[in-house]
Amino acid sequence: MNDLNACLNGMLAGLVAITASCSFIEPYAAIAIGSIGSMFYLLASWIEIKLKLDDPLEAFPVHGVVGIWGALAVGLFSVERHQAAAGFNHRSWGLFYGGGGRLLACNAILVLVVIPWVCAIMASFFGILKALGLLRISADAELLGQDFEQHGGFAYPEDVIETVEAEETVKELPPNFINRPPVLTQHTSEGSGGGLGAGRTVQIETRRDNDDEV
Repeated sequence: MNDLNACLNGMLAGLVAITASCSFIEPYAAIAIGSIGSMFYLLASWIEIKLKLDDPLEAFPVHGVVGIWGALAVGLFSVERHQAAAGFNHRSWGLFYGGGGRLLACNAILVLVVIPWVCAIMASFFGILKALGLLRISADAELLGQDFEQHGGFAYPEDVIETVEAEETVKELPPNFINRPPVLTQHTSEGSGGGLGAGRTVQIETRRDNDDEV
């Protein structure tokens, strides 16, 4: 896969997937659980893009969806002797090892309880932030990027590549090109709703060298 971000988040998803069961499973089961977790991450990330959900860090696919899979995987792959060594002498262990479905059912109930609990808590939290005007950053910061706004640098390889290409382009310009006064033009973005940039007027600097325009 030619996508560094997806590769890194895929590895992180594998680690998230085996977190809950790491003390109770065999090494080969960890590989299986982590691999399946990475697939769940890719699927959830694709769905987010299709639904146009704002999750640039892909936190929900990695920690939400894969976290749910990791919790359920305990009820499938947990080994009885590993549970006993860790002090959990329960009568139920992984379904794939003949332990019945009780542990899997308990973890499924856990997931079903945690989801509405987190939603209720965080909805209240975000509601307070929105009322105080602290939920969103400024439109200018969104356009510039928080990496520059807060840290003054790049976070993603493609940003660095684009900047290097721009710098190479500048080097190829005539010596007196940069010192010429810019010609300001205006462009008004069209759009409906309250989306970022809708109905905004943006000034774009252009410089003309004879009949060429950059």
